[in-house]
Amino acid sequence: MNAKLRFDISGKLEQYKFDDIASIKSKKFNPETAVKSLPCIELEHLSQETGEILGTISSDKIASQKNCFDIGNVLFSKLRPYLKKYALPDFSGVCSSEIWVMTPSEHVISEFLFQLVQSSRFVAGANKSSGSKMPRADWKVVAELMFLIPEKEEQQKIADFLTSVDTKISQLTEKHRLLKEYKKGVMQQIFSQQISFRDEDDKAFPEWEEKHLIDIADPIKRKADNVIDNVMTVSAGKGFLHQKERFSQVIAGTSLDKYTHLKKGEFSYNRGNSKSFKYGCIYPLIEDEALVPFVYRSFKLKSGVSNFYAQLFANKYLDRQLRRLISSSARMDGLLNIGEKDFYQVTLPVPSEDEQQKIAKFLQSIDKKIGAVAEQIKQTKQFKKGLLQQMFV
Repeated sequence: MNAKLRFDISGKLEQYKFDDIASIKSKKFNPETAVKSLPCIELEHLSQETGEILGTISSDKIASQKNCFDIGNVLFSKLRPYLKKYALPDFSGVCSSEIWVMTPSEHVISEFLFQLVQSSRFVAGANKSSGSKMPRADWKVVAELMFLIPEKEEQQKIADFLTSVDTKISQLTEKHRLLKEYKKGVMQQIFSQQISFRDEDDKAFPEWEEKHLIDIADPIKRKADNVIDNVMTVSAGKGFLHQKERFSQVIAGTSLDKYTHLKKGEFSYNRGNSKSFKYGCIYPLIEDEALVPFVYRSFKLKSGVSNFYAQLFANKYLDRQLRRLISSSARMDGLLNIGEKDFYQVTLPVPSEDEQQKIAKFLQSIDKKIGAVAEQIKQTKQFKKGLLQQMFV
């Protein structure tokens, strides 16, 4: 362990049950008898897997009994422990009764305990819970978990190092957010023509035209004439996903023979509304071919640059028009109620193909940077997970 983690643990390791290193006997807060207001942390204020506290509410606004916590206490959500909601507040306050308030014993420091509850070993123990719809961690199970604990000086070194990894993840996450915000702002300026592009000779491109979708694209009703195993669905914010990946199985059932045969670069509009795409979403297929639900509006461009229109649709350019066309919020099957003829009457900007290509290339360069930062975040999280697994086997 020492070599892998680069820690020189010169002292001995002692084995303890978890309830020898932490307890959950916290004071109770009764809002009816309280003499002052305190910040209150509810479950929604704990971020998943980051340890971040997203906010608080005033205890003046709560009606039920809460748990009290002080600086140095570690918080862990016992409700749905697999969500990995934990925190180490730098202030005193109260929290939901669904949150354990852990007080470290004389054997551990708070910062080390905070890292320990993030380990796969601890979370796996917490997940041995009762109930299926609303599973809660069982303290009796968690209390019996065994951990090898170094001396406090080494605990501090380990905690400091892991905290530096957390800081790196936070910095990368903020960079990722800022890049996405930057791209969103740039796209709005491009598609409203506040930002203009010029050709290789530094000359202005021709004025943009505006056309109906039916004028630049053909609807696709194609059926597969051979067996295609690649059955896909369109997911808001993610694009095309294999049904086995999304639902753990192909859900088409007996309707598979009705599915539309889509080819690379062709588009599908999923009329299902979602939190991120209220009026549905449109994505191009990036694989060679696939079968997609026949209820999608699938189409291919007659001309134009596929990547340009992919960026246009990702920017929700059609939302205002779709909102006006949808006759009701949703049908019984959950699909937005927009007719096929109405859908193909939406209007789109049509720059010259050279300008489309230039815009698409520029936006893809930003996507590449966003993807690179996302990969850094993923790798750094995996690195930390590996460290925790090595320490708390």
